[in-house]
Amino acid sequence: MKRTLETTILIAALALGSQHARAGKPAEPAKPAKPAPAPAAADDWRKTPPRPTGKVAFKAPRLQQFKLSNGIPVWLVERHDLPLVTVQVLVRAGGERAWSKAAGLPSLVATMLDEGTETLGPLALVEKAEGLGAQLSTGSSMESAWVQVNALSETLEPSLGLLTDVLLHPKFDAAELERVKADRLTDILQIKDSPRRLAGQLLAALMFRGTPYGLPEIGTESTIKSLTRDDVVSFYRANYVPRNMGVVVAGDVDARRLKALLDAQLGKLENPPQGLEGGSYMYKQSLASVHVYLVDRPGAPQSEVRVATSGLPRSSKDYALAEVANNVFGGNFAARLNMNLREKHGYSYGVYSWAQYRRDSGLMLAAGGIKAEHTSAALLEILAEVRGMEERPPSADELALAKNSIVLSLAGRFESNGQVASSFGELMAFGLPANGYDKLPAQVAKITGKQVVDFFKNTWRAHDITIVVVGPRKELEKSMQEFAGADKYQLIDDAEWAKLFP
Repeated sequence: MKRTLETTILIAALALGSQHARAGKPAEPAKPAKPAPAPAAADDWRKTPPRPTGKVAFKAPRLQQFKLSNGIPVWLVERHDLPLVTVQVLVRAGGERAWSKAAGLPSLVATMLDEGTETLGPLALVEKAEGLGAQLSTGSSMESAWVQVNALSETLEPSLGLLTDVLLHPKFDAAELERVKADRLTDILQIKDSPRRLAGQLLAALMFRGTPYGLPEIGTESTIKSLTRDDVVSFYRANYVPRNMGVVVAGDVDARRLKALLDAQLGKLENPPQGLEGGSYMYKQSLASVHVYLVDRPGAPQSEVRVATSGLPRSSKDYALAEVANNVFGGNFAARLNMNLREKHGYSYGVYSWAQYRRDSGLMLAAGGIKAEHTSAALLEILAEVRGMEERPPSADELALAKNSIVLSLAGRFESNGQVASSFGELMAFGLPANGYDKLPAQVAKITGKQVVDFFKNTWRAHDITIVVVGPRKELEKSMQEFAGADKYQLIDDAEWAKLFP
């Protein structure tokens, strides 16, 4: 008969007990473990973090430039460490090409590009890309639209063929268009359920009223419903032409092979007699006053706040100065805004600022979620920090942190092929020189505290300040009226929203 485990343990315990009984000694209890010794004084080195061994100099990847037979510019960064290539075709067909009755049309066209070509349906397109080991994507911004493929270097030629099929031969199938429009309308409805998106859309409409920069890139309910396939095709034919195109490539391909491949795919395209040129949409302010706009969110525990003034176009000679000044003000966790509103007062989990650049204009803005009951106090502190940028020049430590956060993070923009294409694509989209990143560290290094002070005098302190608050009207309206004054306060209800976004 087999013994069970319990029986075996019991027998062993009885035997051990009888041995101790024969010896006349009770079993001794186990001794407690000795406590760990206190850290030796030699461990004090842990209190001092290691310091950098020396300065790190940034050097942008080497860029080669050439043009295709029809003049399309190509920027290439060769990277042969992995057998991968990213090709991005940029087209000047972004949101800035829209008009009031066609808000959302540029992004709708870009979305439709990879929803099927004249020979491949949307599913067949995906299957062919997967068969090549490639990833195909399309998208748009305010400045440009793009088609991009991430490919293996050995299948680059057929992958480029797939990209150009999407770019040059989109089908714009009517059924697919209706499906995409339905998705778009759902997304538009969801904006009012997102205080952050709502605040951002309203701010742009107020700051750039009457220009394409004030129109939502996603469109409005009425414009998306009214857009037809004919509108999509007409916009595509007017804008997706060689004079509006540029190509950025990064990866395992040399210039000779790339030029031959691209010339075969894109070099024979011809420009139509006339092209649609973009307008100039400078937003200018002259008065130094504050305007407050409130959107009601009944019962909301916090307010989503945007505080903004007019800024600079991306091409401004003061771009580096704007970046440094913004970093001192609110561009990182340790900047003045966050140290005040989060660390000192506890009004918010985080308040930050940034510069929003456009081709012809821009914004300087601060933003964050604020505890509803502290909204007025938080706005006063934000405006106090604006004044403080003029009254309290940045210290040496603040200036060093602001500069380092720009220069030391540049290398992170060029880690992958996709990041390289995206970073240089930004310069191409804005019509900037290809050596912009090479010059930036030296430009940043020259910025002085006085220049930062003068920058705020000429931007934040010289122009109107627009404030958007998305929060509970019942708790906030009285304080917002007192804060701004009755003549500079406005409630954005459904009727006012419809006027801004018809």
